[in-house]
Formats: sequence, C-alpha cells, structure tokens
Amino acid sequence: MNASENYFPVNEDLNDPPVSDIITIEASVSNVSNPVITPADFKYNKEVALSFGFDDALINQYYHAFALFEGHRSCLNGKTYPGLKYTDGTGKMISFRGTLAIPAAGMREQENASEPANFSAKEAKEMINAGWGISNHSWKHGGGTQYYNRLADVKQAEKIFWKKLGIRPLVGTTPSNDAGFMYTFLNTGYLCHYSNFNEGNGELTKFGRMSSKSVPEIPFNLDRAFRGDEFKNEEMAYKKSYIDEIFDASVDGNKEFGTDFTHGPGQADNFDAFYTYALKHPKNTNQDRLWVPGVQEFLEYFAVKRNTVIKHVIKGTALTISIDQTAVHHNIRNRDMSLLLTGVNLEAVTRSTGANQVTFNPATGLINIYAINTAKVTDPSTDVMPAQIKSVTAAGNSVRILFDKRVKQTEIAGYTINGKKALILSGLGESWYINFNSPVAGSKLSYRSHEGNAVTESTGLKVCDYIDYPIR
Repeated sequence: MNASENYFPVNEDLNDPPVSDIITIEASVSNVSNPVITPADFKYNKEVALSFGFDDALINQYYHAFALFEGHRSCLNGKTYPGLKYTDGTGKMISFRGTLAIPAAGMREQENASEPANFSAKEAKEMINAGWGISNHSWKHGGGTQYYNRLADVKQAEKIFWKKLGIRPLVGTTPSNDAGFMYTFLNTGYLCHYSNFNEGNGELTKFGRMSSKSVPEIPFNLDRAFRGDEFKNEEMAYKKSYIDEIFDASVDGNKEFGTDFTHGPGQADNFDAFYTYALKHPKNTNQDRLWVPGVQEFLEYFAVKRNTVIKHVIKGTALTISIDQTAVHHNIRNRDMSLLLTGVNLEAVTRSTGANQVTFNPATGLINIYAINTAKVTDPSTDVMPAQIKSVTAAGNSVRILFDKRVKQTEIAGYTINGKKALILSGLGESWYINFNSPVAGSKLSYRSHEGNAVTESTGLKVCDYIDYPIR
C-alpha cells in the first residue's frame, strides 16, 4: 500500500469534540523554505475516482453489495467478504461506498418481513453510517397524492429521509423518466440531478465522467454509465471496459471521475468480479490510486474546497493551519478535506480542534481532515418554500392560476395545456390568467420552470415544475 507507517489518528471518537466551522491543525515541521498548503484535486490525493449507484432500495443491495463493499457475510450467497478497501494515503483503510437511489416510501417498515423486496430504514441507516450516500428518488416513485406538484413530492421524500434516517440528500434522481423532477431538484439547492434523463437539456449534462478540473460549480445533470443490470457473462467485457476508460484517461496529471449505475446484483459472482476489477485494475497501482465515494460525497468535497479559506502561520518548527468553513452551505454534511503541504517537511500532526479525525503522511505531506458536520444541516420541514399553485380553474378559453404567495413572471412559454402552448399571460401577485385558443375545462396544465421565469416575489425563489395539474 502507498501509505506511511507514521499514521496517527487524532480525535478518533467522532462525537468528541464536535465539528465546528473553524478547524485548526497544529503540526511540527522541518526544512522550512516556501510553505504552500493546497487542497488535493481528489480526496486522499487519489488520481482516479469511481462512484457506483444502486437503484430503488432493492434488498439484495443491502444483503450483497453492502457485504461485498464493507466486508461481511452476504445473505444472498452465504459468502463472507473481506471488503473492497484502499487507504486514505496515510494508512487508514477506506471501504468502497455506493449511492442508493431511494424512493422514500419504498423503505420497508418491518424488519421481519418475509422475502422483502426492499431494504428497511434501519438497513439504510446502517449503510449511511458506513459512508454510503443516498439520492432522493422521489416520494413514491411515481403516483401518490398531488403527484403533479413536483416540489411537494420532493419535499415529502426529504421529510421521510430526515425522520427515518436523520439525513437530507443533496442529490436527486428522477423516477421513471417523469418530467419536472430534474429542474425541481436543481431549483431547490441540490448539488446535481443524478440520472440519464435530462429532460432534453444536454447542455446541463455531464455524461458519466469528468475530470477533477471540470466539476461544475452550479447544479447540473450527472448521467450514469449503464451497461447492463444482470451481470451476465456476455455483459462483463463491456462493463469492465468502462472501468478501463476511466483509468486510461487518468494519466499525465489528468484525474478522471466516472459513475456506473445498476439495479443489481444480478449474477453474484460476476457482480463481485466487476467491482473487484475496479480495485485490482492493472492501472490501480498497489490498489491505491482509486477513490470510491458516493456521488454526494464526491460533490461535497468540491463544494467544500471552493468555500473554505485556508491560512497558516509558522513559528520555528511549529505550523498552525486554520481552515475556515464558515461559507460552506449549512446543508453540506461532509466537510472532509485533503491538504498537501509543500515547501516544508511534515514531521507530525500534534493537535487538532474542530474535526472528527485527522490523519497524515510525513513522506508525502498529505493531511486528511475528517469532518461530518450534522449540527448545521436543517430539518427540511423548516425550509422557506417558493410559491406554489393552490388551484387552477377554467373560464372558457382561459385559466386562473392562484398561488399561495405573490409571484412575478413575464414568460409565457413555460405553460402548456395538454401539450398546447399558451397565448396570453396576465395577472399580478397571487392571481394570474392564461389564455389558450380553445376551451380548457377538464384539461391539465403543466408548468416547466426552465421555460418560464416565475419567481416568488418576496424571496426570488423559483416556482417549481407542475406536470398535468387538473383544471377544475
């Protein structure tokens, strides 16, 4: 392993002391010349990153994929696995982590259900505690009361995740290629929409891979490589070729990220072989060039880097590093950072405050800061909401839209009725009128936020998408 024997964890207890916005690292150094401290391109200073997604909260993902990644007995085939692990560059072992696209209402309630199709909230929490991430895959994966209100659906799912798992996702996945979800996620503070369904907007899409230098700073759509679900023999060469593509692109200083997606496990032996191939890839030198985070962990690392101020002071052989994360958004849970020290020899980290744990490698000048800050993440039920439609009523060729808050808008293109475009938009505040060229009673109204410009007058928050709102 590419790890120093001088690995010393600091603050091993993740609850003592609590994480704070200001993290301080004290270290002893030597050979001071021109000290520079920079965040690593990828966490742990890795050169390749892969993220693996699992859809729909299917029970074998808990029974088998979690066992393979984390290292324990699989309830699918009875095998006990050592885990798929690599170091953080200092000697600390890290397990592969995945992203679970979970329809919130699909998590099983009973632990003793016979032949369950889905894993339970308790099982999901176990995976989250091991570092796995989740993606908001809607409330009921389609359907449900007032499903036409995409914001209400997304928020209902968030409330369930918060209540049952104590977490709120910043990654969302459209269910069943349903329109309206992508922009609702992007309008409400999500880091990305994680789906191959981009609602026709390829400009917002990163197609399953990107370099460390091209991770978007604004919300975007992250496509996933999807090369077969069942892990059949005839699929395997094609699936492994995607892993090859990411490693092949990670040369000459380029650091590449890729994301693969499945409903698997499918055929367990081939499933095992695919993910083991990533760890034991011929270009994964010493099985230690690779970082395998969930999608949210990956994007949070970049959001934290962009919004953290790092300063340092050296007095003799004593180095003090101040890491100010005050500007990091409060719903960013994972505040981990990997720092590289140059122009100085790192001898030891002697003390830290404000982080869960610190690891370091004197040979490479790498310092890893582990900081899960849950105290600032807010209950989604307290979120300030954009204006929402209360009712849509018909009057001949016109409809009246009544919002629950005052709205400003000038663009009519976002509104359609049964696919027909609107002609005239008028109104003010909470009450708006749209004229069509034929009677509208009994039809359904849709509003697509990326084609309109309706915003809440008091806050500027965008009105989110409605698909097939029934006209009374």
